[in-house]
Amino acid sequence: FCIYLRRGNCVMRKLVVLCLFALSALLILSLVDAQRCNVPNKRPPPSQRLFKSDAVEKEIDRICSMIKDTTLASIFVNCFPNTLDTTVYYFNDSIPESPDTFIITGDIPAMWQRDSSAQVTPYLHLVNQDSRLQQLLRGLIFRQARNVLLDPYANAFLLNASGTSPWDSDHRSPPMKPGLWEGKYELDSLMNVVHLATKYFSQTKDSSICMSSTFMAAMSRIMDVVEYQQKSTTEMHQHDDLFYSFGRMTTNSIDTLFGGTGQPSKPCGLSRSPFRPSDDSHVLPFLVPAN
Repeated sequence: FCIYLRRGNCVMRKLVVLCLFALSALLILSLVDAQRCNVPNKRPPPSQRLFKSDAVEKEIDRICSMIKDTTLASIFVNCFPNTLDTTVYYFNDSIPESPDTFIITGDIPAMWQRDSSAQVTPYLHLVNQDSRLQQLLRGLIFRQARNVLLDPYANAFLLNASGTSPWDSDHRSPPMKPGLWEGKYELDSLMNVVHLATKYFSQTKDSSICMSSTFMAAMSRIMDVVEYQQKSTTEMHQHDDLFYSFGRMTTNSIDTLFGGTGQPSKPCGLSRSPFRPSDDSHVLPFLVPAN
């Protein structure tokens, strides 16, 4: 048989090899499955959870009732509410018309525009079942709008101006200021602000956010930045209101921009994004997914 495989047609040889791979994979999976155990519940005790939502708890029960794999169900229980349990650093809805929400990225005491939008997205389909959860998201939208007006080019923000950032010494235009954690311009940071507000309205039909002068001013500022960054680099000047440059004393080239402004570019319809969602700088100035 082995002689046949060596001399026989290549299709048969490939089939035998594939079968051997499949059997090996099944053996490995069976060994792993035999050693599996339930993942322990790592949620904080109820008294230590930063935000509680009855709608989210009911959703956890609903989803887990459909998951036959107990390990997978345990992972879901730990992960799905994690944003509410551990990262709602500040929430105040004492003024119902203008709630305020600050959601840290997790391991850093700062809020990223992009990250915070993504962190609450899994709860959007539940906001109509929980008024307090809806207020949490409204507060985040308003907070993001104020962040845009504070500095549209910054990617991460502090809870208030009294906080300190390790990046205060970055050489930047506009300069670093109180309330900023980091000042790397990433186009997707602005787009996620728009995305969250759009998804929120689609889910709730709550037009009150559009009645906010702060929110509308932020949307206008975003459009101004996107359009300005469509210009040729030869048309951008330091005295421009929306001029952006960034420099950091570092040995890591992806933590700063070439020449302060990045590689030159000409108008092509896309809007420049000097940094990627990973907070690393580009070699080429356009990020297609963000556009």
